[in-house]
Amino acid sequence: MLVAGSAILCAGCDQGTSAPPLLPQLTSEPRIVSLAPAITQILVDMGVSDLLVAVAQNDSAAPSPLPVVGNYVDLDIESLLATAPTHVLMMTGKEGAPKRLTELAAAGRFALMTYPSPQSVEDVARTLYDEAEDTDPASSTRSLGPLLGKAEQARKVKEQMLIGLDRLRALFADMSKPKVLMVIGTNPIMASGPGTVHDQLLETAGASNAAASATVGAPTYDRESLVGMDPEVILLLLPSAEPLIPIDRDPRLASFRGLPIKAVDQGHIVLINDPLVLLPSSSLTRIARAMAKAIHPDHADAI
Repeated sequence: MLVAGSAILCAGCDQGTSAPPLLPQLTSEPRIVSLAPAITQILVDMGVSDLLVAVAQNDSAAPSPLPVVGNYVDLDIESLLATAPTHVLMMTGKEGAPKRLTELAAAGRFALMTYPSPQSVEDVARTLYDEAEDTDPASSTRSLGPLLGKAEQARKVKEQMLIGLDRLRALFADMSKPKVLMVIGTNPIMASGPGTVHDQLLETAGASNAAASATVGAPTYDRESLVGMDPEVILLLLPSAEPLIPIDRDPRLASFRGLPIKAVDQGHIVLINDPLVLLPSSSLTRIARAMAKAIHPDHADAI
């Protein structure tokens, strides 16, 4: 039985506004609408995907078939309510949750839980299970495990993720760190820069970020900038993308053609097209291993 209470307050409410009313005590399993693929993947890895009753569009982690209730900027509220959710879960930036969702949560239609878009591995870990909640029972429960009455499952997934990343980091601790450009968009070239989850994953995978000097998390580069950067490896992090073809014929590689940079000269441009490659989720160990194998092919067996 899932106990409601302070755990299901709207976590996305602005400071200074009155808290929404508590929902009645729940006497059955949660019914979850996930509006964030990263949250969906966490629920899948926790083994509780059967609690999902709907997802947003383009959710690469969603088990099928599930109803789709629009997207973050264009929600189909009628379809969402038709699923009779107990919880609506989402990740947000500074803009917070859509107003209509906060109104419905305040009216007691469901518990709306918002989580900051992760900027680090630790952010992902805390979304799964936050040990601080164990020592402060008065705090509003935010992490997914305790919120859904699945604390043990969440703790296990968190530990497996962190242990896997620690083992990978130790494997490359004493090796040289090649300069790697992580490309997340090809027209123009957009990279994963500093202060991002993937920046941390790259370090874990035994490399340095060629975009480390950028002042934003997703910088763009022209050909001249790429020459000055001179990456040794280029990783294309493109979910579900078609395999690469030779650089002179692949339109995604057009910006790299003829560049006098090590990655092009050595043919070390690798596509990682795992559908979850860009999700800041519990799948991070899987993605870090794929990155490490692409960067250090000679050590693939150890990885």
